[in-house]
Amino acid sequence: AMLPRPPIVVAHSFGGLILQKYILGIAPDGGDDGLPKLAGAAFLCSVPPSGNKKLVGRFFMRDPLLSLRVTYGFIAKTFANNVEACREMFFSKSLPEDKLHRYQKQLAACGPVRLMDLQNVNAQVPLPSPPSHCPPALVLGARDDVVVDVPAIQETAEYFGVSPVIIDALAHDCMLDTNWTQAAEQLDLWMANL
Repeated sequence: AMLPRPPIVVAHSFGGLILQKYILGIAPDGGDDGLPKLAGAAFLCSVPPSGNKKLVGRFFMRDPLLSLRVTYGFIAKTFANNVEACREMFFSKSLPEDKLHRYQKQLAACGPVRLMDLQNVNAQVPLPSPPSHCPPALVLGARDDVVVDVPAIQETAEYFGVSPVIIDALAHDCMLDTNWTQAAEQLDLWMANL
């Protein structure tokens, strides 16, 4: 069924890269020769159009041990079995223990489904320039993110020709972390102006 109007899509982390790819396939006139148009595209702590290789390298240069723990955490899914690994990768130190344990259990319950082929993703980046008929975009990042750094957020914002919104005292899982309301308020403000 068709939607009554084009949707606004909000994407997080690697979902942001998938949304960037979607935007490349939108038909200029919203016609049948491409993907349906969007009213807006919001990127929260999104992997940039160049992929994640550069940002992993930057993290490694800044803090090699943290970079190795985070990389291993994704490979071995340590965040699913260890609450401290979960906190280090996705949440602020200020997140209350009860919430951390609840979120970690939810992450652990996600199962071993492989959501994307990273080798295939890396073969497709960097992405070409966005189309001229690109939907309005919001690019939001978290200053304390150890998965997607501020330069990656700036790259995504530049790609879409917008100013990035960087929120202090917020980690990668910006929709659940301690200061999640700041991210939600920015998203709400942006959507109200579409």
